[in-house]
Amino acid sequence: MKRILVLTILILTVLTHPVYASDPPPLSTLVETLEARYRGIQDISASFSQTTVIKGFPKPQRGAGRLLIRRPAGSSPQFRFEYRTPRQTIVSDGSTLWFYQPEAASVIIQSLRGQQASGISRAVAFIADLGSIAQDFHINYASPARDAQGHVRIILTPKRTPLFKSLLLTLSKQLETAADGHEFPIIAAVLTDQSGTTTSFQYRDITINQGMTAGRFHFVPPPHTAVIRP
Repeated sequence: MKRILVLTILILTVLTHPVYASDPPPLSTLVETLEARYRGIQDISASFSQTTVIKGFPKPQRGAGRLLIRRPAGSSPQFRFEYRTPRQTIVSDGSTLWFYQPEAASVIIQSLRGQQASGISRAVAFIADLGSIAQDFHINYASPARDAQGHVRIILTPKRTPLFKSLLLTLSKQLETAADGHEFPIIAAVLTDQSGTTTSFQYRDITINQGMTAGRFHFVPPPHTAVIRP
């Protein structure tokens, strides 16, 4: 009787949990699927947690909040990070960047191009547009290629001006199990900059294609806020 119970549990486990091969799919196939999925996304909403480890400083800096991304056709992606901890808001309409710190009653306003060139908050912008990663990055499987839960991991390094050193992406299993999918394909990311500082993101409560409007990606400073234009 005990043996039958054990066998029943094993069978149910196999039936209810898909089996993922130890070897990942061909890299070119995975990249094509990822790009296709990303091109079909018009907007993204997700909760996130963030951990930054600065080289030479043992204590990590942690943050959490809500992320909104809008990808209008023919225009640059727009994003909005509403941090609960630390309290701050980072917004871009695709051309202008606002970095608002309520406790300091200040907002930094500059062009997004200048933000990328100077390296300020580089970790904010990378997730907004991955629809052509084969064009913009060298791509390889990480080592190991799968995490403990069986998710595939890939490493991206920029082909052109290095805004960062590398980007490690952990991808949804749905990329391997469905020809077409309706979920955000990235579940975690680790960005490493040129100094060795790492910023890790975990995403949850993700929804896509909810019809976000452009107005959510413009920031109007509250009264008595100091405006800084570098």
